[in-house]
Amino acid sequence: MYPLHSETPIDQIEFLISLLKQIEARRCLEIGLAYGISTLATCDAISGFADRVMYSIDPDQINWRDIGLKNIDDAGFSPFVRFFREPSAKVLSRLQDEAVVLDFVYIDSTKIFDILHTDVFYCTKLLRKGGLLVLDDCGIPGPHKLARYLLKMPHWRIYVSHGAGTLNWKRRLAASAAKLMPGGIRTKLLSPALSDFENERRINGRCIAFQKLSEDERRWDWFADF
Repeated sequence: MYPLHSETPIDQIEFLISLLKQIEARRCLEIGLAYGISTLATCDAISGFADRVMYSIDPDQINWRDIGLKNIDDAGFSPFVRFFREPSAKVLSRLQDEAVVLDFVYIDSTKIFDILHTDVFYCTKLLRKGGLLVLDDCGIPGPHKLARYLLKMPHWRIYVSHGAGTLNWKRRLAASAAKLMPGGIRTKLLSPALSDFENERRINGRCIAFQKLSEDERRWDWFADF
């Protein structure tokens, strides 16, 4: 018996399954295995496709006593699951060299901004046009900051979000005051989270799915504050 903590809740599992069905995903990748709850749901959703494949990355699975791997094996999904114990950046780079193409990516691992950003950099190259990238725990500063950055990029759009938001009364009050300032002054004095409150509202969810609109074709000098 394993007492659960930090597990993916059932409502979020249902959300992920609905996304998989909407895009008929069959080539999926997840960073962060833990108990394997969301992985089991993904495997079950794609199990009917002949060319199904599930890539799973979790260098910390040993700290979970390999319970995620055991659950995958007990469920009979091991034949189409490729599991990696290595750091995600190393694995994703190798998958790019293998010319892997993905339909769906779910990131539920570290909450450190620069590590997550590196993961998204590689996943952007691996995802097909129209594919979905889902960030979990977007109420935590690292993932939230990354969601705001992706919102600025021309090759991504918010597909849908799920879960309760994190906009507290202090941020709402500050945003209301910011609306009274002239645009130029507001941008200079306030952080993007306050000066661009409408976009902040768009990423006010626990779990956010982004859709890849095109390949990354930004100019070499592209920049957007976030």
